[in-house]
Amino acid sequence: MSTNEFKVGDIVVYGSNGVCRIDNIDTASLTPALGPRMYYFLTQIKSGSTIYVPYESELSSSKMRYIMTREDIEALLSSARDKTLEWNNDRKTRSNLFREILSRGLHDELIMMIRCIYAQKSELGKCNKRLSNTDSDILFYAESVVEDEFSFVLGVPAKEIGSYVKSALGICDVEDDNYA
Repeated sequence: MSTNEFKVGDIVVYGSNGVCRIDNIDTASLTPALGPRMYYFLTQIKSGSTIYVPYESELSSSKMRYIMTREDIEALLSSARDKTLEWNNDRKTRSNLFREILSRGLHDELIMMIRCIYAQKSELGKCNKRLSNTDSDILFYAESVVEDEFSFVLGVPAKEIGSYVKSALGICDVEDDNYA
């Protein structure tokens, strides 16, 4: 998608930054060495922070997309039940892959990663073991990225999205059972 298709007022998702509103498209001198450039001025809905996205940058534009619809979310979750991401036992390789997935912010990849981590968490739970802190942190961050958009679109509090996603994917979280 060309960045020129976006306009002021559009609600978009920018990589793993979550749901943003395009508040302005204008020239700014953010880096003196580069001089004035055209930018999208995005405001994160959740935090109110401003993100400056170079208007003509192919790399930046590939990270910006229109927000999903309710139908898109339902189709994503439905199709994700049949997709898997295999657990890699090499911690460094796994961590690098997971961080790449997080940086792209693509929900189909994030959902597969979340399923993969929960499957491993379940296997470890059978042996009274836990996920590593790194894997737990990645799971938390991935869920927060998904929760941000799903909550916005579905009009459901973010804290309820995790249960919604787990239910749609058929994930039974051992820790959730303790709180039932």
